[in-house]
Amino acid sequence: MKGTKRLVLVLLICVLVVSVAYAGGKSRDEPTDREEKVTVGAVMVGHIQEKISSNIPPKNAKSTIRQKKSSKTLIGKTGLLRESIDFEVVK
Repeated sequence: MKGTKRLVLVLLICVLVVSVAYAGGKSRDEPTDREEKVTVGAVMVGHIQEKISSNIPPKNAKSTIRQKKSSKTLIGKTGLLRESIDFEVVK
């Protein structure tokens, strides 16, 4: 499976886990829905950033490595892709 497809699959699994987690009822002592969503969002951001940093296949071409001065896939000179991963809680 190509790196981009794998990343999309990870994202879909995260969305499915969140959907299943919110199917149950809540007691008064449990965190609010918003607090839970913020926690899940922060965890998902961390997992996605880890995945981006993990050198997802396929390997970069030699010309790309020369240009970037790095063999890391999905990581450019600025790291903008990894650092731009964020989340937003919406109603």
